[in-house]
Formats: sequence, structure tokens, C-alpha cells
Amino acid sequence: SVAANGAKLYKYNVDLLSDVIRFASKSQEWSVCASAFERLESIPRSRWNWRAYTFVIDYLQDRVEIADPSECIHLERMMQKYIASYKKLHDERAWVAEAELYLSKGQKGKAITVLKDCVEKIRVVSQACAKLSDILLEEGNYNEVIEYASIGIRSTAQEQPSANIGYLVYVSALAKDAMIHEDEMKSNGEAGRGYRDMERVKDALSDYELAVNLTMSMPFILNIDQRVKILRAKSGMKPMNRDVDPK
Repeated sequence: SVAANGAKLYKYNVDLLSDVIRFASKSQEWSVCASAFERLESIPRSRWNWRAYTFVIDYLQDRVEIADPSECIHLERMMQKYIASYKKLHDERAWVAEAELYLSKGQKGKAITVLKDCVEKIRVVSQACAKLSDILLEEGNYNEVIEYASIGIRSTAQEQPSANIGYLVYVSALAKDAMIHEDEMKSNGEAGRGYRDMERVKDALSDYELAVNLTMSMPFILNIDQRVKILRAKSGMKPMNRDVDPK
């Protein structure tokens, strides 16, 4: 590969070695990974960047997937060691990597705690908020989904956002939508609640429309189209020409 050839010329280039580890790991060329990893390990941590930490942690996670169970504990401890060093860069991706580790072991509660800790400690947290919003949506914690999606949207106010802005808006819309339906179930037809709370319905519809305009992919657009139709039909709001058109 280009990275491997480059690493032969620039033997201690952190980015090239990181790329070698990344691509060789995905193709399970473990001897290539081990050689690049050993060389990268000889470089002082002060020269490591997000690519080095991210791709090393991913490599170790790939190793876990094929390792004998007796080796997994050692590999996971190595991952935690690199995550701890990664956090010293104050990069949200370190916390996301730790959350992914917990999720891979089915420890959703720990993943949530780690991501919330990230939001408290780091200012720009779009990726952490996207991951956290996803988990909270699965848990039905809709108010928190809206809160963290909003923080994530704020964090994407960058020249090159590291998370999909449209997706964060979409997740927020889903949470608002779910809360409307949840309130409807408890409303007993009371005016101004559930589907009859027009301000909340308009707010959810506005988020759905915005998500589509922010170039969401087709599977999401199809789901949005269905959710919009349900909200409009149940609330009695007329369809608009600019509503979602999956075609």
C-alpha cells in the first residue's frame, strides 16, 4: 500500500505507521500490524496524535474479535492504557473509544457514563453526543436525547465538523416525535396534549424537514417520510408541498 511504502522511507512517521496499522488490521495482516505497532511504540507519546491512538485502539479491538478468550483481558487492558493516554490530548474520540469498548462487552450503562463525562470535560463533543444520543434513544430517555443532540449540533459549528449535523437533527426529531406519541397515550383526548399540541408537532416536523435538507441518506429519508405522515395525519395538519419526498 501507499502507507506501507511511505513507512519504509519515513520509518518513524506517526501518520504513516498509524495508517499501516489501520489497513493491515482490516485485512488481518497481523505480522505487518505487529511490525508497524512495534515501531510506533518506540516513538515518544508526545509525538502521537489522534490517528495513532485511534488506529492502535481499533487494531487491538480487531485482535479481540479473533483472539482466544484467555487473551481478551490482556488486550482490553492494553486498550484502556492507550485510552488513558489518549485522553491527555483532550480529544473527544478518546472517550468515544472507551464507550465503544464498553458497548462491545454489553456494558451500556458504563458507556453512557463515559460519554456524559466527556461532555462535562470537553468543549467540542459532536461525535460523543451523536453516540450518546443514539444510546439514550434506544433507552427511551427522550429529554436527554434532545439535550445532547443540541450540544452536539452546537459542537458542529466548525469549519470541518467531525459528526453529521443532519443526523443529530434527525435524532432530536425522533425524540420529540416519540414524546408527542407518548404524551398522546396519557392524554385521554385532552386538548393541547399529544397530537393536539400543535407547537410540539410543528417543532418535530421542522426538525425532520431540516434533517432532510441537510442531505440525509435514503434510509433515513424514507423513515422521516413515514414519521411526518403519521404526525400530520394524527394532528390534522395538512401536508405541505415541501414535505419529505423520498423520490
